[in-house]
Formats: sequence, C-alpha cells, structure tokens
Amino acid sequence: MVEPTAALTVGKPVIEYGFRLASASAEAREAKRYLEQFERELLDLCDLAESTWPYLSNGDRYRVQQVICDAKDSIAAVADANQQSLKDLERAGTLRIYTRVRWTLKDNDAIKLYMPRVQMSYVSLSRCIGTLEAVTRETRATPLRRDGESITDGDMPRFADDRSKRKQRVTIRSRGSTSGRAPNFTAQRPSTAAGAQTPSTSKQRLVVAVDFGMTYTGVSWACDEHQPPQPLYKDWPGSKAGEVHYKIPTLLVYDIMNHGRQRRSYSMIEKLSSWGLLALEDGERYSPNKMNREFFKLFLDDRVLLSQRPEHIDGITHDDVQRWFRDYLGELYQHIESSFESSRPELWQGRVRFVFSVPTAWDPEVVACFKNVISKAGFADGRFQGHTAEVTLTDAQAAAVETVRERRSALKQGEIILVCDAGGGTTDITLLEVASAQDEPLQLDQLDRVNGVVAGAAFIDTDFAEYVAQKLEIINNHCPGLISDIRTVAEMMAASRKFQLNKWSLSAASKRLNVPFKVPIEGLTRGFSHKAADVERGCLIFDPERMAALFDKRLEQIYKILDRQFQSMEQLERTKGRSVRHIVLTGGLGSNLYVKEKLEERYCNSSRVCLRGMTVLTASEPQQAVARGLVVNEMSWIHRESQPQVLRKWISRYSYGFIGKQLFDPNKHLYQDKLDSKNEIARVTGKVWAVNQIIWMIKKGQKLTPNDIMSVPVTRIIDPTKVSRRRRLRFDIVVSDMDGDLPHSTSQPGSERFCTIEADMYKYIDDFDEKKRSWYERGKTHLEAEYELRVNIGPADVTFELWYKDEKLAEQKDLHVAWGDGNSLDMSRRT
Repeated sequence: MVEPTAALTVGKPVIEYGFRLASASAEAREAKRYLEQFERELLDLCDLAESTWPYLSNGDRYRVQQVICDAKDSIAAVADANQQSLKDLERAGTLRIYTRVRWTLKDNDAIKLYMPRVQMSYVSLSRCIGTLEAVTRETRATPLRRDGESITDGDMPRFADDRSKRKQRVTIRSRGSTSGRAPNFTAQRPSTAAGAQTPSTSKQRLVVAVDFGMTYTGVSWACDEHQPPQPLYKDWPGSKAGEVHYKIPTLLVYDIMNHGRQRRSYSMIEKLSSWGLLALEDGERYSPNKMNREFFKLFLDDRVLLSQRPEHIDGITHDDVQRWFRDYLGELYQHIESSFESSRPELWQGRVRFVFSVPTAWDPEVVACFKNVISKAGFADGRFQGHTAEVTLTDAQAAAVETVRERRSALKQGEIILVCDAGGGTTDITLLEVASAQDEPLQLDQLDRVNGVVAGAAFIDTDFAEYVAQKLEIINNHCPGLISDIRTVAEMMAASRKFQLNKWSLSAASKRLNVPFKVPIEGLTRGFSHKAADVERGCLIFDPERMAALFDKRLEQIYKILDRQFQSMEQLERTKGRSVRHIVLTGGLGSNLYVKEKLEERYCNSSRVCLRGMTVLTASEPQQAVARGLVVNEMSWIHRESQPQVLRKWISRYSYGFIGKQLFDPNKHLYQDKLDSKNEIARVTGKVWAVNQIIWMIKKGQKLTPNDIMSVPVTRIIDPTKVSRRRRLRFDIVVSDMDGDLPHSTSQPGSERFCTIEADMYKYIDDFDEKKRSWYERGKTHLEAEYELRVNIGPADVTFELWYKDEKLAEQKDLHVAWGDGNSLDMSRRT
C-alpha cells in the first residue's frame, strides 16, 4: 500500500511554476491558474481523507492514496519539464524578445504534452473529494480540528503534520459538473471487536485484464464489484523509483548470434535480452549485436504477415511471431504474478480470471491461435487451480463499456453512441445503445456489427521513418557511407522524444502556424547541413503541415469505416431515423487533438439525420479504456448471475452454417450434389441423398446474447460391418459475409470453409441405435448416432460443443477444431 505521507510536501507548494516567470502566453497563464487550483483541491482531499479514514474500507483507503500520489506526480510532470526556464532566467537577467518567444514555445510544448494527464488526474481527484464529502455526511465524521488535535486511530496515516503553514484553501463547489460517476466508496463504522477485519476475500474473485496493444500494453484489475478498475502502474522492470507507467511498450530486444546490424531472420536470434521499458534504452535497443521486435501484433494473422513487403518482414515466419507473443506475454505474466504475490497473495491464490481483448479484424482462427499463445505464456496454464483465461471482447467493445461507465450520469436510456478506439495498430468502431436506466445496473446493446481497419499511431511513425530514410539516402548519395545504417537511424528519429512530442501536440492551430521543428540525426555533427535533404546543423527540418499529412493519410482510412457505419445506420430498421448522441474517441491516436478536430470538421455540421446534434468527445483516460472496460464487463456484476456482463447483446459479423446431407429433391437441389447410388450411405439406407448442403445456424446481423447457443441435430449413419474404432467423425462449418439470400450448397458461390471439427464418436459404438430394415424397405440394417452440435458466437470468439446423449464430449477432449481448410494455425489446440 502506498504511504500517504509521501503524497504531499508539507508546509509549501508542491512545485514552482517556471512558466509564470518566463512565458506570458495564454496557455501558460491558464495552466498556472489550473495547477494552483489543483494544488488547493489536493489539500482539501487530504483534509477529508483524515476525517473519514476510520470509516473507509482498506480498498477505499488504497484508492484515496492512489489518487493523491497520482495528483502529485501529474503536477510535477509539468513542472519538471519547465524548470530549465527558471535556471535560464536567473542566468540571462534581462530578456530579449527572441529569448522570451523561444521560452514561451518551449513552455507551451511542455503544457500540451503533460497537461492532459493533469486534467485526467484532476477529474479523479474531484470525484474522490465528492465521494468523501458524501461519506462525511453519511457518517457525520468530525472534521479535523485546526488547533492541531487529531483523531485518535492507530491505523490512520498522517497526510500532513504542520497545518498552520498551509495556504488558504479554496474549494470548488460545482462537483456535479465533473463528467463521469464518482467511485462508489463504501463507508463503514470502525469495528470495536477484537480481530475485526474487512469482509473475507474467500468469495472474492480477482479479475485481471490485459490490453495487448501494437505499441503499448496495459493491465488493469479489480476484486470487488464496487471497486473501479485499478491499473498496474508502478515497479515495472526498467522503471525508476516513483515513476508511474500506466502502459509499457510492446517491445522486445533479442541477442543475435553474429555481430552487425544486418536484418536477420528470427532463426538467427539466440535469446531474449529485454522487454518493455528495459528495451527502451538506446544502448539496448540499437546495439549492433541485438535485434528489436516491435509492431508485431497484427502479424499473428498470417494473411497480414504474407501481405507485407519482403524487405519489411525479411524471412519472418508465423512461428516466429507466435514466439514473440509467448516471450512478451510470458514476461508480462511473471510481473503480474510477482506484483500480486507480494501485495495481495490471498487474491492470487484464489479465483483469478484473466480477460483479453482482440482487434475487430481478427477472425476466430486467429483468436484461437491467440488463446493458445496466452496459455503457453503462463496465463491459466494449470499451475493454479482457480485461474482461467478468456478472450471476452473486441477492443472497440471493451473501450465502449468503460466509456459509457465513466459518462453514466450524462447518458440516458435509449441514447446511441459510437465508440472509435484508435490505437497504435488498428482503429475499431462499435455502435451502442444504452439499454438501462441510470438507477439500474449498466447494460449495453450493440446495434450493428463491429468494424475495424488497420490504421493507427504506429503507422504514422513508420511513414515518418520512410520519409526520413529518403532524406538520408540523398545525403549518402552526396556523401557515400556517411550514414552507415539508414533504416536504424530513421527508426531512432521516429522514436525520438522530439518527434513524439510534436506528433502528440499536433492541432489545427499548430498546423496553421506551421512553426518548423528539428529532429536530431544520429551520427551527424552540428556542423553538417544539406539543403536538398532538409538538414540543418545535423537536424532534419520538419513542420506541422507535413505532420498533418501523415495523420491525414490514416484519417482517410478511418473516415471510410465511419462513413460505412453511418450509411448502415440509415438502412437498418432498428436505427433508421435515429441519431448518434456522441462519437467517443479512445486509444492513443484517439487522444490526439488534431484527430478530434478533424472528426468534428467532417461530421458535426452534417445535415444527415443520423448525425444531427452529434458531438465528438475524448474519453477521460483514453489509453486505459480497453483494459478498464474488460474489467468492468467481467467484474461489475459478477455476483449477479442473471446479468453477468455489461454488454447484453451483440451482432453476429457473419453467417455460420453446417455442411450435411439431405434427401435429394430435384426441385431444390443441384444435380451435381446428387450422391452416387453406389455410395456407402446410399446403399445402407436405400435412399437418394444430396451432399454439400448448407444448414445455416446463425445469420449475419443476427442479435446474440450470452445465453444464445445455436443447436443443430446431426445424424450419422454407419454400416456396422465396416466400423473401425480408430475412425473419427468429421464435419465442416462454413461462413458467409453475404447479405440477403445465402447459398444452400457449397457448389454455389458465397461461402467458404470456416473450420473442420473432428470427434471420436466410435468409442460409443455400443450405444448407437440399430435400425433394422423392414420387408418393404430398400437398404439394410445399419447404426444411427444422433448427436447435437452447439455453436456459441461470443462478442470476440466462437466456441463449439458436441453433445451425445446429454454428455458434453468437449470436456473429454474428444473434439478437435482445425481452422480454415483443415490446417489449423496450431493443431495442438483442442476446443
């Protein structure tokens, strides 16, 4: 548990604001006022925490301490970036206009980079104050006296010792204007019984959510239905003492067998060297005898991998990608395990459920491969009896759950929102309706299929790296060999703080001003300039207009899926004539101001009915939305069996069907599907059959719920004289993306093989029903096995079950699923 005494500097301001001296810009003045108010609110929270401390549960106390520490860290982040202005001011004395302008721009950069974090922290702090005020009213807690006397409670920490030196406090009264719902802290009377403890954790269930992103990965958790999701944010390997990281880089560095910076296939790699924050160090990441692997998430879909240009993948195989997943997730699991074993061992030894999300673009076969990798990385691998791991939602659905939860008080039942989760590698959207009243448990209905596109912030970096490489080629053409490894230098420039700062601070205003900035080039001296390559004094000259062009290229892809969504909304009966209340942006790219402004420009002034009165909002914590949403969906009502999840209904993305035989009807079936009379089944039954027939179980666009399990009765006819107990029954599932009428035969276009399912049914041969031939029937005596195929289409996954005489065969590992044409991504996977 965090020590609250470290949360506040006693008797003096938390920081000194350098930009109030060096800069006279409007941004600086506004930031100064905001931070001073924030500090006064922080002191208010400390007062309330002391007076209500005996009435809070341990979990609530932890959350209060976390809010205080996060508030201090977020304020200090702005100040630390600004301290150089104070030092410069002391040395310079009189300020010339050029120096003042330069300092102003530097201060504004610091404000734009760090103030969003301050604002998010301020929202959490305001909620916490409002909640503690409610606890004070409920329990009539006595406010802390100003004469220095304190409440006697041995377990209560001291938030500050010298109150006489505190500044005059100014309290904001408009708590209700803060968006989102306050955390539901449970007030409890201090127990006087000896050995009294908080409620037993024996019935608690720890939920750990992993948002595995293309550029960054985050983890959130909760163990109580009233507890808001908590991020793992401290003590990551490679972090410094006191540093806070809500997400860590999805980055691996490997030792390679031979020296040199040549690009090699994965088979040349010896062993894992570092991961996450440890891999960020330039000496580690760009060492000549090491190889880094990043942006590999989408390569788990081998179709995406095969579509890449050869120079970008350089011999990488799908097995290589799976190992990268296992290595990264394995290290992540070890950190999660060590964190909980040291802080909450009683939770870790109990029931733990790991939940993951996946991109919308992933098909079920890729999801199945991901689930296999998760298990091999250590998540619910059998070492702990109560641990389970599942893929529960797509990225867009998870972000939507958290977005609606935090804006619960501002959304009414029946309102429609569109959540756009624009992350590092993909952008996923989902259209949702609030299905519950404000005084009821949160429930959401998905109104249309989730959609996604491969477009994210990582591609802006790669586009910039390609642009840099072209410029560096110009330099090498004039000065051969000056830059030995162009590709590595380009990657370093794309990952540099200077480029990232200007990327995330891009806005319509900065584009109009178009003030150029310089990105240092590794290996060039300050005396090197090259006009044709836009290089001046060893730095590449870049400007916001070109930066905006990189954004616009990816925004065009996002516009397409949004336009298709609005068009679909105008055609669907359930949404026709209705309008979207908000577009809510989440994810790393979604947190960018330029992206928000471009969406407002394109959609907010539209005359279309579905866009009337719509606004574009950014989630309060956009980069944590997916992980938090996974926890909320799983945990919030985990004790209510009738409503176990927030997402109540979702839409099937495809039509799913089963291939079987039917009695031949010349008016219904194709003649090429007619089974030859010499076939075993025809001889045994004495009937004419049509093969390759599709029995559709689920239609595209069909509404589904957690309780919807599609069941198909299947009959197998077996010649008892040719039974082999080694044989396995095999049948096929097909999928279609067609709208309207679906094909009824695989001989017709419009369907493709989805998966092949094999079942060891012949062990039950003695239980099969014997069908004897009557004197007037053709054919001969045969065996019939009637069983049931059940298909469960989840929000992000597809599972199959085979039942025979009320027995679920999948639990006995008698069901084997191979995806696509029968060649599974990992044939060891059993469903």
